[in-house]
Amino acid sequence: MNLKIIPLLFILNQILWANNLKTKNIILITLDGVRWEDLFTGADEELYQNKDYVKDMEGAKGYWDDNPNIRREKLMPFMWETIANQGQI
Repeated sequence: MNLKIIPLLFILNQILWANNLKTKNIILITLDGVRWEDLFTGADEELYQNKDYVKDMEGAKGYWDDNPNIRREKLMPFMWETIANQGQI
């Protein structure tokens, strides 16, 4: 019985306190199938050099660098050049 009142309290809370928020819009971007390691450290060396996963070894070299920050920018440039600078990660 008490569990039925929780959604009502949540809605009431949103109505009463919604006007005090400064943020009016939130855009949530989700990436399905992206490994967090690739997002934050770039291409994984074990996968990058595995011929079972990579068919074009010469093309894959364009995504490699010893520095993980540069590697992640090469793999996901929009994420690190635009979203990280103008939004939040």
